[in-house]
Amino acid sequence: MKDVLNEAAAGAIPFPTRPTRYLLWVIPRTDAFLATDWANPNKEDRCWKVVPGGPDEALPGDVLATGYPVGGHDGTGHVGIVTAPSIVIAPTYNLQLSVRFASAASAPPYWWLPAQKGAFIPGTITLTDYGFRLAGFDPTDPLDVQGLKQDSTVRRFQCY
Repeated sequence: MKDVLNEAAAGAIPFPTRPTRYLLWVIPRTDAFLATDWANPNKEDRCWKVVPGGPDEALPGDVLATGYPVGGHDGTGHVGIVTAPSIVIAPTYNLQLSVRFASAASAPPYWWLPAQKGAFIPGTITLTDYGFRLAGFDPTDPLDVQGLKQDSTVRRFQCY
């Protein structure tokens, strides 16, 4: 996320950081937020404020994350940028979906056809419904609870 923010804003938007730590007790090192940090509503940042309404109040350009607490439904977490909603028809399930989450994915969207899934390259930026899903979103796996709206935190840049 740090690299995306830097590239999009030419360094004009500060990215949230973890507390400074020291290598060999003398060399300062500051790391950017991890997905679990973005998702932790208790983690403070000067410019990236938690949106109280969560995904329901998300606007394009907000950052949405899941993965807090670590080891929760989303394991180590996932983070991406909210986009304007687009409606797609999921051919695999013949469902209408509202997709509005852009992120690098390790697996193709669940609704893609087998031929599309076979051509997917991990790390590709995809547009999905992740972080906006309701419980039971995947009709083939009712136990799959990743990317649920209830587990997502939205942050908005508010440092002007």
